[in-house]
Amino acid sequence: MEIEDRGKSFVIKFDGKDLDDKNAMSQLNEMMNDVQEGYNQQIKTIEKELNISDEYAGAIWYLRTRSRWTQELEDKLVLMARTGESCPNMNEWPE
Repeated sequence: MEIEDRGKSFVIKFDGKDLDDKNAMSQLNEMMNDVQEGYNQQIKTIEKELNISDEYAGAIWYLRTRSRWTQELEDKLVLMARTGESCPNMNEWPE
């Protein structure tokens, strides 16, 4: 298994041999758990900062990682959260 550092991102390269290597798969699993925990912590921070549900905090976190992010779109999501609207599907929002 090879991990290629790309600055703010990384690429994991592995082949069929790695799939049979319990140590390599254990390291991959641990790394993926750490990455997911980092995402969860960021979402919890947004939830507390904006006083919104975890579902909306996750949507805002996702939006912030996209090139379509604008403060106006984020503010719209916060307003939707506070007025009790259902959280939109972020793959289809905004229309």
